Amino acid sequence: MGSFEGQRVVVVGLGASGLAAARVLREEGALVRVTEARERETLGGEAGVQVVQRWILARLRKRRFFSLAELNTAIKELLVWLNERPFKKLDG
Repeated sequence: MGSFEGQRVVVVGLGASGLAAARVLREEGALVRVTEARERETLGGEAGVQVVQRWILARLRKRRFFSLAELNTAIKELLVWLNERPFKKLDG
């Protein structure tokens, strides 16, 4: 990882990933501020994000990654596939 010594960094998101990222950045010497993008009560798309997050984690759970870049590539491939899927046709 690059040197973050003395760098000011803002991590948006108080979930597990945001807190883990903040911890790693702080260990690397960064001055970290963690904040939530919006108030929890107003997050309308939170359920949809959670569904996608769980789907991606389920698809990757048995794989082993040896770098963050490798993990990010795998996540990106799954997101591209998910975003290119056609919508379900619903009545109405």
